[in-house]
Amino acid sequence: MSMFADMPTESEIEQLYEQFCELDQEQGVIDVKTMAELMVKTTDRSDWSPDCVKKLLDECDVTPCEEYEFEDFLQILTVHRRIETSKKILESLQQADEDNTGFLSADVIEEKMQEFEKSFHEEDIHFWIEEDAVNEDGLIDYRRFVETYTK
Repeated sequence: MSMFADMPTESEIEQLYEQFCELDQEQGVIDVKTMAELMVKTTDRSDWSPDCVKKLLDECDVTPCEEYEFEDFLQILTVHRRIETSKKILESLQQADEDNTGFLSADVIEEKMQEFEKSFHEEDIHFWIEEDAVNEDGLIDYRRFVETYTK
């Protein structure tokens, strides 16, 4: 599990639940099309389609069905946030990789990660890296790092 706050806060969950209830027509469930509408309302993307939602549901291991509960919505929202966080971190690290080698020092990763998480320190890097992600020069395969960190 990533250290980032991918899960919504309690107050955010309350707001999300209100938005869910506005669309669920007092049934307690919504269909995929309505889930896509809710994702448009609650994320910074405006291009959500039922197919996009289905892909996220697959990643969440949610059993495909006709109707989904609020907890299912929270799951796909969390997965979406994790994916977006992963993309932003990877983009930041790629920009720091001036030689385009795919490897960075722990110091550079720490510096870039602190842009996302102020309390991030070098010890955190060592916690999140896998042994085989470090090359013979002691540099870290930052793609593997991001993959592990945002799981």
